[in-house]
Amino acid sequence: MKCKNKYILAALIFMILIIIYFSVFDVKEEFTPTIRGMYNPKKREVRLYVDKLQKQATEYVDTLQKTFSWA
Repeated sequence: MKCKNKYILAALIFMILIIIYFSVFDVKEEFTPTIRGMYNPKKREVRLYVDKLQKQATEYVDTLQKTFSWA
């Protein structure tokens, strides 16, 4: 029982130290180029436009396949 309490206390202290470290030193994550590109507004706009076109093309092809399969 005492051993379990020690582990819980150690975990709480460790969590508090991590929170203090991140808040005091204001640690920033370095973004990889691909992640940075996802948040770039121009590249994001292009990516969303390409996704939209791909979706429309897929729907169009599916409609054509259904149309000619009924004939």
